[in-house]
Formats: sequence, structure tokens, C-alpha cells
Amino acid sequence: MQEAYNNEEYILDGEHFAGVKFAVRDKEIEAQSRRQKHREYER
Repeated sequence: MQEAYNNEEYILDGEHFAGVKFAVRDKEIEAQSRRQKHREYER
């Protein structure tokens, strides 16, 4: 199955789209922001 996918044997279009769901993870986003600011400060 992966090989067929890699060989572009599957053709998907808008009819195949089933939807998408997003969730916000505030704590993870805050932690990433703090780490990034810390790295920028160390430069």
C-alpha cells in the first residue's frame, strides 16, 4: 500500500475529503513559545 502511494497510484480529489478537526493545546503552545524566546535570548 505504501509503495502504491509513493508511486502516485492513488488519485484523490475534493470528493475524498472527509473533513478536518483542529484542537488548540494552550499549554503546549505556551511551552513552545517560552523555549523559543529562551533560545533567542541565549543568542
